[in-house]
Amino acid sequence: MNNDDFLKMLRDLDMIREYAKRIQHIEEKLDLALSAIKDKPNNSKYLTAQQIESEFGIDQRTILNRSNLSQRDNRFIPSLRLQGRRKYFERKVIERILMPSGRR
Repeated sequence: MNNDDFLKMLRDLDMIREYAKRIQHIEEKLDLALSAIKDKPNNSKYLTAQQIESEFGIDQRTILNRSNLSQRDNRFIPSLRLQGRRKYFERKVIERILMPSGRR
């Protein structure tokens, strides 16, 4: 290997490193954009018990059981059925019930 080949190989190596830096920068931007999309809050008006469990950490069975209680019971959570057997809960009611009293 002569001197010119060695210098060309070094330039190629520098170019590869520069491309790697650019790719890493683009990947970081994509990760940031994807995390923003994934963490975007769902602001739908009605939630299912499964959605409440994932957003608030309350077991879905607890939510469903409390929706079956008498309306006079303090633990009652109002629900409605929009279609089929699935129960839906209004987001603002759930937030009001589950939000700590100091934050209201």
